[in-house]
Amino acid sequence: MTSERKERFVLAAAFLTFAVGFFLVAAVLLTLYFAPYELVLRFSRLATGSRNPLNPAQYSALASRMGGGGLFYGLLGLVLLLFRRRLADWTAQRIAELRTWFLRSSQIVVQTTRTKSRWHLVSMVLITVIGIVLRLLYLGEPPRGDESFTYISYASRSIVHVLVLYPTPNNHILHSALEWISCRIFGGSLWAMRLPALLAGIAIIPLTYVTGRRLAGRTVALIAAGLIAVSGPFVLYSVNARGYTLQAGLLVIMLYLGAEIASGAPAVCWLLFSVAAAAGFWTSPTMLYSYLIASIWLLWAGGSIQLRPIVISGLLTAIVVIFLYMPVFVVSGPQSVFHNPWVQPLPVQEFRAEASRFPDELVKFLHGADPLLLPIVVGLGVVVGILFRSRVTRYRGHLFVVAVIVVLAVSLGHRIVPFPRVLLPVYIAYYLSSAFGLSILTDEIFSRYELPALAALMSLLCVVAFHMTRSGYIEAHRQFPESRAVAAYLISQLRPCDRLIFSLSTEPEVKWQLRHDNISYHDYSKDEKTPERVLMTAQELTVLPPRGNGLLDPSLLTLEGTLRASGLNTADYLSAELVYKIGRGEVFKLTPRHPSDGCHAH
Repeated sequence: MTSERKERFVLAAAFLTFAVGFFLVAAVLLTLYFAPYELVLRFSRLATGSRNPLNPAQYSALASRMGGGGLFYGLLGLVLLLFRRRLADWTAQRIAELRTWFLRSSQIVVQTTRTKSRWHLVSMVLITVIGIVLRLLYLGEPPRGDESFTYISYASRSIVHVLVLYPTPNNHILHSALEWISCRIFGGSLWAMRLPALLAGIAIIPLTYVTGRRLAGRTVALIAAGLIAVSGPFVLYSVNARGYTLQAGLLVIMLYLGAEIASGAPAVCWLLFSVAAAAGFWTSPTMLYSYLIASIWLLWAGGSIQLRPIVISGLLTAIVVIFLYMPVFVVSGPQSVFHNPWVQPLPVQEFRAEASRFPDELVKFLHGADPLLLPIVVGLGVVVGILFRSRVTRYRGHLFVVAVIVVLAVSLGHRIVPFPRVLLPVYIAYYLSSAFGLSILTDEIFSRYELPALAALMSLLCVVAFHMTRSGYIEAHRQFPESRAVAAYLISQLRPCDRLIFSLSTEPEVKWQLRHDNISYHDYSKDEKTPERVLMTAQELTVLPPRGNGLLDPSLLTLEGTLRASGLNTADYLSAELVYKIGRGEVFKLTPRHPSDGCHAH
């Protein structure tokens, strides 16, 4: 048997194995669909490790989705079984193309490295080092709300929780899975929790260099990589356990593949393009911005000949994304992804109010860490890049123009105003477009006076990096830095019968800290008898957040709103007493009017 036939045989066997696996999953789901509640409860306990993972009401909603999930996996298994040989042949061809393309690309990279000047390569290494140092400097930042919630709700539990639970868009599934792996290897420390985002944030720097060079040459590549290395938003989310840097890295890869495809690369690049897009969507549906930017730019750059493969690639991406989200659809329901409050259109008046605030929020987020001159320089680069882009790149697509059109079209079409952090991957287009223009202004200088020009660029980046450390930009994005002190106070005061209530503005961070310190506690429940006393954490807010579009009821951040949401009957307690305060952190004590004789802890 030749190596080629052996490879096809192995691939066919792999597809057969997958088909059998999907049949088994379908059989389990269909069995559970017809099974009584008690059997499903036992299975849920085994799968999740939780004592009470499923109540009858949840079972009723879940059962209606198990049948559809079982049919989906059964159909998928049948397709793999019937077409396994064709799929094996197709996959073998793509693997051969991938080997050839990767070998050619590697040779080009090696040749380029050898022909580039030593000082250029040294500068790229230094840019990467600056980016790494900046990110490591802030790796120990106090835990933030979203990342703490992700760890508590998903990454600290079983991998099943990561893959199937989607109560809010907070679960960036692929990133949560990587975080789960990191915490299983390195423990539940803050740096382990942030490691996937950190590695992605560091990788973006050389990836931007490679993509920038593929699009428009070495000067563009160096400037773009430098801007990313010292960018406040990219530093911030490299040390925040969220999936945005992962999505940004995937967008950079898609732009590189788009340039390859527009230049006549083999079909395997389309496959890689779809894989990167699907990985981004599996991280978060907000990948829609990045996917549309990369696809429209590719269509513009490559011409109408790319329309058919873009449609095919889009269909393939959609099928893969549906497959990846099917566990979520079965367990949490499709509405958790498509109809949650974060994706529902805003009322027209509120949309206008949010849209009017957005430009100021965006500028502060993008350049809040930069000295005043840098936004001017970057903005000038964007304008020059749009006007004279053809002088530095042969690709017809205006990347920045496409990015602006996509953001406006999605926002206006769906009547939503994205949070600036959601657009983090889109800022790749912003910095690349600026590098296009800045290279036009400086390319001759870099050609004639390379060493002084590189020294000036490195000096500028060092100044920007130093300014960030003094600007308070990262510190300003701390949501509840007093969480450690508040948790320490609770630890010193907790009694066995105490119950805890957390306001929304403190809950994730304080719970993370308590879990990190291995402290057991009991949340308040209105279903049990009145406890001995209740301790409540809160954050002093002089002004409530303006956003009240269904994402958050601002009144829930107040003392009264928190107690109301918990279901606590304030008539059973004396007035809340402030017993601890540090910065904005507060702890209140509520004592029963009629203390019980014994402890009702379970």
